[in-house]
Amino acid sequence: MSSNYRPPFFGFVDWPLLVRKLVPGMRLADIMMVALPPIPYMVQVSEMHRKKSSAGFSKLVCYILLISSLLKIAFWFKARYEFALFVQSVVLIITTLTVLYFCYKYSPSTKLDAGVDRFQRLFTRLLLAYGALQLVSIFVVIFLPEDSKYVQMFGSTSGLIEAFITVPQLFHNFRRKSVKGLRFSVIMMWLCGDIFKLYYLLTARAPYQFVYCCIFQTAVDSLIFLQVFKYHSHLE
Repeated sequence: MSSNYRPPFFGFVDWPLLVRKLVPGMRLADIMMVALPPIPYMVQVSEMHRKKSSAGFSKLVCYILLISSLLKIAFWFKARYEFALFVQSVVLIITTLTVLYFCYKYSPSTKLDAGVDRFQRLFTRLLLAYGALQLVSIFVVIFLPEDSKYVQMFGSTSGLIEAFITVPQLFHNFRRKSVKGLRFSVIMMWLCGDIFKLYYLLTARAPYQFVYCCIFQTAVDSLIFLQVFKYHSHLE
């Protein structure tokens, strides 16, 4: 271990070493880090499909997650942070695109337009454009110097955007004075997932950008959890 290394936040305890001794290996944590985040979104997809409606779920959540994951993947090609976080980003992109597909499929505007074929063509173009943008961002990062401040900007911007992932949902609930259409299990999984993610980032010595932004994200999801009690009569 490098002599310059300092355990995060509490310098008198080597938290990563302690966790590795208490939890044999980090493979289980890596698997959980990849597998758990998509679950609440797939639960929401199931709810949309059951009700044939995407009302109550903010599409901005999907767009924010897509942009954040795009930048995070590009950042990995220079920062080489935990590979589990890289895989998580790939899985989340697939999950988010699935959620977005059902959001538009069951949105009132799609039904009114009676243009299912048109919607599918537009979604295909979205996939192609997103894929192209991902490739461009990767090539940009690869050709940047190792110590370039712009490389760090990719990580910081990714973390900052991800920190705001559930902010649209927070304001969406506040504007409607309701959490109708949003399952309580999804809210709980968001919050529990954030807590586990924060634990993982601290023990995996992840880039500081990810840690601080995760703290903010946990705070936002805590506020959404409090909205459940404020608007409990509309909870599903």
